[in-house]
Amino acid sequence: THIVIVRSHIVSMCNNTYCVNEQQHMLSLSGQITGGLLNAWFGNVVEMLLCIAGLRRGELVVVRSTLIGSILSNLLLVTGCSFLFGGMRHKVQEFSAIGASTNASLMTLSCMCLGLPTIYATILSAATASELQISRTVSFFLIFVYIQYLIFQLGTHSFLFADEEEETADLPLWGAAAVLLCCSVMCSFCSDFLVSSIEGVVTKFNLSKEFIGIILLPIVGNAAEHYTSVIVAMRNKMDLSLACAVGSSCQMALFVTPFTVLVGWALDQPMSLDLHAFELLVLVMSVLIITSILQDGYSHWLEGSMLVSAYCVIAIIYFFEEAQYSEII
Repeated sequence: THIVIVRSHIVSMCNNTYCVNEQQHMLSLSGQITGGLLNAWFGNVVEMLLCIAGLRRGELVVVRSTLIGSILSNLLLVTGCSFLFGGMRHKVQEFSAIGASTNASLMTLSCMCLGLPTIYATILSAATASELQISRTVSFFLIFVYIQYLIFQLGTHSFLFADEEEETADLPLWGAAAVLLCCSVMCSFCSDFLVSSIEGVVTKFNLSKEFIGIILLPIVGNAAEHYTSVIVAMRNKMDLSLACAVGSSCQMALFVTPFTVLVGWALDQPMSLDLHAFELLVLVMSVLIITSILQDGYSHWLEGSMLVSAYCVIAIIYFFEEAQYSEII
């Protein structure tokens, strides 16, 4: 029963995610500033809905894992597949090294902001109250940095992130907004049912909630971005591809993650930025890998294969986590 429920809602989520992504792209064509702000809000709406559904049910482990997993999925899997399939059609692909390094620097800052609360809580054995206060305060600063990033991307240095070709929208602004709103509402219902089915799947298949949150749910949430990023990479539009992949990771780290902490505060849930030490280590290493690859402004299929391989290693470790834990007990 749980398999049928989860499978049906995953299919529905993927369909709605694709629809959300398409309408969000149409809205972004309505004008640079307006489209950019709408992209900032709706770019990761599926992940936001999944996290809010998890917060309402008190599934903090799943929520925290989904946030980290979405960042890892975009950084390694989506970017890796884009480089891999794009590199199979074009031997060497070029992108803006300045724009890419800016995103990489923002991800490094995010690692610091997520890492310090974790280290503080782990090493200093901080009380829960002070840990929550630190996380909520840091969340405000992360959102402030994200606002500055929007100003940088859409205003003062928009030429670094400009598309190579102008596109026209297939729907008027009000039509795209209406479809996006309807799809978001449907995604919210699917998210709620999907999160409610997690406990049964964990029990039946002896999977850890971390594996579901870090690997499975982000793949569903990033399905549309994954498709878009790979397609535009095969068309040799690497700046647009990286905007879908690495840019989405920046949105997750600088906006969605602190936003989720603040929503948890409003719902009286003890949601914090305190990660497990292993999750933090995986995140830091992933950022180091993507930074070293993006710094030269060129990509090829081997770099894509390296990123996908790194993601597969992470997935394998989390897949066997529950079995190892049971053996220790």
